[in-house]
Amino acid sequence: MVEGVLGMQIRVNGMMVALLLCSVLIAPALANEGSWKSRSIDAERDELGSYCSLKIDANDRAYIAYYSDTSKCLKLAWQPGIRGAGDIPYFAWSSLTKSGSTTGKGVSLWVNDTDRTFAFSCVNDSHRVFLGEGAFRAALRDGFAPYLTRLQDITLNDYSIAGPPTSLIREKKEHGILYTIGFTESNIQPLVPGLTIVDVFYCVYTGPNDQCQDHVTGRGTIRGYHGDGHSLAYYNPTISGLCNYNWINGTLEYSRLKYGEEFHEIIDGGPGAAAGSACSLAYDSYGNPHVSYRDMFNGGLKYAFRNDTGWHTMTIDSRRDAGLYTSIAIDSSNQPHISYSDTVSLWYASVNETAWYTQQVDRTPTLWTSIDVDSKNRPRIAYYDSMKKDLRFAWWEPYLRGRPFPR
Repeated sequence: MVEGVLGMQIRVNGMMVALLLCSVLIAPALANEGSWKSRSIDAERDELGSYCSLKIDANDRAYIAYYSDTSKCLKLAWQPGIRGAGDIPYFAWSSLTKSGSTTGKGVSLWVNDTDRTFAFSCVNDSHRVFLGEGAFRAALRDGFAPYLTRLQDITLNDYSIAGPPTSLIREKKEHGILYTIGFTESNIQPLVPGLTIVDVFYCVYTGPNDQCQDHVTGRGTIRGYHGDGHSLAYYNPTISGLCNYNWINGTLEYSRLKYGEEFHEIIDGGPGAAAGSACSLAYDSYGNPHVSYRDMFNGGLKYAFRNDTGWHTMTIDSRRDAGLYTSIAIDSSNQPHISYSDTVSLWYASVNETAWYTQQVDRTPTLWTSIDVDSKNRPRIAYYDSMKKDLRFAWWEPYLRGRPFPR
C-alpha cells in the first residue's frame, strides 16, 4: 500500500509466504528433536534481570545486559566458552555502572559479531537517558573482562522525564558511528507520554580536510504514542524501523526510519480491538519486517510480517494471558522465533516445517524475555524469574548433536 514511499523492491521466498499465510499453520505441533534447558546466570544473591537484553555473536557466544535491583546498577554476563557435561553454557559477569546509580533500567544491548565490543542504552531513576560503549580486556579470570570506553548522558533539554524501556540500533557511517535510541518521555503533557527518538553520532575517523564532531540530536517526539514495548530494528543503511503501540487509537504501528522518507502505517488493532502492546521488531534477509505483539482485546500472542502485498497478521497463541513481554528473532532461514510470557510461565513459538507450534520453556512466573538465535538457528532466551527474582538463561539442547533447531 505504500511501496512507492518505501522506494525499494522487497523479495520474499515463495515457500515462506505460503507457509506463513496458510491457516493450517496455526495448528499446534510440538517439536521432538530435543528439550529446553535453563540455568541461573549470576550467582550473587541479588534481585537480577528485571530488565535484560540478550545478543549472540558470530561465534555463538551469548551476552546478556541486565539490571540488578539490589545493587541498582547495570551488569553484563558473557559466555567465555562451553564448560561441563552436556555442553552446559558457562557465564561470567561484571558490573558496568556504579552500584547505587540506578543506571541500567530498560536496557537494550548491541554486540559486535567478531571482536567482543558492545554498546547499550538505558535510563536511571532520575529520568536520564544514557548511551554506553564497551570492550573486553585481558584478565586473570576467564581470560578477559568487560570495561566501559564511554558512558554518556544523552538527555536533551527537549525532554525531562524519560522511562524504560529503551531500544537501540547502531549504524556505521562514513566518518563514525550513528546510534538511534527510542524511549518513552513526557514533558509538556505529563499525562500524554510520547515516544522520543534520539540520534547520537560519534566520530571514528576524519580525513585531513574533513570536520567531524560528536553530537546528540533529537529526531522528535511522536505525541500520542505511549511507547511501552516499542522496538527499533536495523537491516541496512536504507532500511531500519520502529514498532510501537498507539494507546489512544489502540493500534500497533510501524515506522520506517530514514531521513526524507519517514512514514507510519497501522499493522493491527483499532478502537474497540486494541492490539500491539509489548511489540518486538526484527528484519529477515530480504529486509521484510516481522513483529510479535500482544492482542489486548482478545488476549493472546500475535505475529505480523510485511511483504510486497502488505501486512499479514495471525494469532499464534490464543490463550488470554499469552503474549506478554514478547521478543522476536529471525534466523538465517527467515523463520521467526518468539519468546513470551503468560505471567505464570515462559513460552516459545516458532515454525517447524509445516506448522506453528508453541512450547513451555520454564514453569516460572516470567516478567521479561529477550531472544536470539545462534549460527545453527537454535534459540536462546534470557528472562526474569519474578518468583525467585533471578536472571535465567534457556537454551535448546538437541537429542542428536549437531542437529539444527527447528529441523
